Amino acid sequence: MTTNRSTTAKDFFISGVAYYAQGKHQEAIADYNKALELDPKYASAYNNRGNAYKAQGKHQAAIADYNKALELDPKYASAYNNRGNAYYDQGKHQEAIADYNKALELDPKHVYAYNGRGIAYYDQGKHQEAIADYNKALELDPKYASAYNNRGNAYKAQGKHQAAIADYNKALELDPKYASAYNNRGNAYYDQGKHQEAIADYNKALELDPKHVYAYNGRGIAYYDQGKHQEAIADYNKALELDPKYASAYNNRGNAYKAQGKHQAAIADYNKALELDPKYVYAYNNLKILLSNIKPGHDLSQKNILQFMVSTEDQELRTLLLEAAKKNKFDVDVLDKKATKLKNIKKEYEIDFNQSQSLEIRGVREWVLQGPQLTIAKGGVLPSEIFFHITSFVVGLSQDDTKKVFDAINKKLFMGSVTGILDNCKLGLFSPEKYLEEHHHQAEDRYRNRITF
Repeated sequence: MTTNRSTTAKDFFISGVAYYAQGKHQEAIADYNKALELDPKYASAYNNRGNAYKAQGKHQAAIADYNKALELDPKYASAYNNRGNAYYDQGKHQEAIADYNKALELDPKHVYAYNGRGIAYYDQGKHQEAIADYNKALELDPKYASAYNNRGNAYKAQGKHQAAIADYNKALELDPKYASAYNNRGNAYYDQGKHQEAIADYNKALELDPKHVYAYNGRGIAYYDQGKHQEAIADYNKALELDPKYASAYNNRGNAYKAQGKHQAAIADYNKALELDPKYVYAYNNLKILLSNIKPGHDLSQKNILQFMVSTEDQELRTLLLEAAKKNKFDVDVLDKKATKLKNIKKEYEIDFNQSQSLEIRGVREWVLQGPQLTIAKGGVLPSEIFFHITSFVVGLSQDDTKKVFDAINKKLFMGSVTGILDNCKLGLFSPEKYLEEHHHQAEDRYRNRITF
């Protein structure tokens, strides 16, 4: 918003509201800032700026603003509700429920607080309490599509699929572009064994929202049950492209790979699912069953076994992995020792398996000296991007992985970042020979005092 002498705090506030409604959160924040400069006691501006921060995923900044709004106006029900939403997003369900309770104490007709508290109860497995809150929200606002959708989820969790589908239908009647309601109805149809109806709903959800990760996963499961394993894998791939930390999609893709006889790929996926969620019972059991049934000649590599041995702390799984290795005539003692070594490197440097393996194979000295050696070979000046391109080829990692390992080494040895070193290199501000002489020997000594390979 353009400032002039007559512009008031309320003008900036109204402009911020308009920007927020358009999804322009940074512009909204800028206007709320201006409003607060003119009126530092403008509680609504703090509340609304908190909403904009929350929309950007900046939950701590949002909570700080809600706190300030409540300090200025302790009876501000919507600020309690909004802070409850921010706590919920952080996984702090009890704090969220406490705030929803306070909002409802101040305003017993706060429909969003009933819906929010219902979602928090649902996540705690308190489905009947959730339904009671959704009922109250719908009593206050019979056209509240989200409350119908959420109550449908609670009915589904109770096994009341027809009641759930009726609620999803109502949500879609009120909002025909409600992608999540299509996805959830698809889940209910799937639970009833109606795979074609489920797939049709997942398709519609993805037509409305091509980034609906749960719809890809759900459709993948339906395809898997129909024996369409390649189609299922394609959907799990898309889900993981959208959310690389989606443990369920890794587990489900593992099932599809297993059905295709691709045991190595299946183990890798179960492994990743457990890495993301160590308490994921389905992935754990799937992996145990697969390892127990491994036969000689199955699609299984030493690296595959080694990777999982490095990541797991479960002794039963470790034993099954070693037994699978024996069946495939791998040297179990060598694998066991190498897994222990790689686990130490992974923990010490806080890097992943592939990065740890490259560091273990080439040794710290070669990694540390790689940059200066290449710099000398290029006449003393080597731009950082060329450096990483060449080095990544030499050590067999991607450029991103190469940077991560260099940063990890520098953090341990020099308590700094490789970036500064490379910037100096690019500008020709240091002598590679002098750098080698003055830093690497003492750095290597300090490193070897920390850990022995």
